[in-house]
Amino acid sequence: MKSNCKEAIITVIIPVYRVEKYIKECLDSVLSQKLGKWKKKYYVEIICIDDGSPDNSASIISGLMRENNNIILLHQLNQGQSVARNNAILIAKGRYIIFLDSDDLLPPDSFTALLSVAEDTGSDVIVSHAKAFNSRRSWYIEPHAEVACSSFRKVKFTHRAILINSSPPWGKMYSRKLLMDYKITFPEGIKLAEDWIFVIHAMYRANHVSSTHEVTYLYRGRDDEDNPSCTQLVNKKVFTDLLKVYELSKEFRLAPQQIAYAQMFILRSILYRLSKFSIDNPIGECKAIYKMVRGFLHDVIGIDKINLFTPIRRLPLLLIYYGFYSEAHRVMNLKYTDGCVQKERQSPVIILYLIIIH
Repeated sequence: MKSNCKEAIITVIIPVYRVEKYIKECLDSVLSQKLGKWKKKYYVEIICIDDGSPDNSASIISGLMRENNNIILLHQLNQGQSVARNNAILIAKGRYIIFLDSDDLLPPDSFTALLSVAEDTGSDVIVSHAKAFNSRRSWYIEPHAEVACSSFRKVKFTHRAILINSSPPWGKMYSRKLLMDYKITFPEGIKLAEDWIFVIHAMYRANHVSSTHEVTYLYRGRDDEDNPSCTQLVNKKVFTDLLKVYELSKEFRLAPQQIAYAQMFILRSILYRLSKFSIDNPIGECKAIYKMVRGFLHDVIGIDKINLFTPIRRLPLLLIYYGFYSEAHRVMNLKYTDGCVQKERQSPVIILYLIIIH
């Protein structure tokens, strides 16, 4: 609960859209957090941003606000998570900021674990362990696990290439002063991987970064039809957005290993969505995207990095690299044989020949 004589130590920012099934459990996980030795002087501020949600999410939040005066509810037209988070950052009062997706949870003692590291190190960004869960099981999220297990103390972002692997904005705590001093915001108008740029910017500008092995975030793996990640429309903007994100990453003086990771991160994201786009659309509509991807493969990636992929994933990339768009489309629609995959290293001509004869 908020008290007039207390200062906000943490602001939790929660964009809200179509989560009436989950929002109460999400907020309960925040409201039940303990502050330990910080309780006497501080409270936790919670900012929920209703992003034009058409369901009862906002009503559920309003009900919780009657008994919890530390919850703030903002309303905006549907403009996406970036705008929602940026609007909340502008009014946040907490010394630190945490981002929480409205269907996810915070495990007990998350705040005390993060605050302890912040107090011990003075780091502007704290990275923690995170776990994913669904109705059947739970598991550690690999990029977070790698960084969290390292238990970094006061390291510079560019001195530890591994830090760029932890791309989501959640599972971290940020100094609000850092965000305000350097005007660090989420890129608007980009719908995919834009939050990764926010994370890079924050870590790049931070005095230093520290990490903890404690799990402070629980990511819900949703299988339902309302899950945006399951139903996301893959169109041309998805690919242009990913290439924009890569261009934005070049604004920072990344270490060579971090540049290589950024390139592979974007390429994997493109390939994952390219398969779905190719299955959903005829070759005529796919060619423009293939040409765009080919430019990225030629100008940025190169053959050596393409060859790092497994044969089944490498094959369509090689076909696009050499301009065999129709053949790439056939491969991504699963119209190939094992012989194509086994012999694809020999030459692009053999690739094309094998696909044609089969």
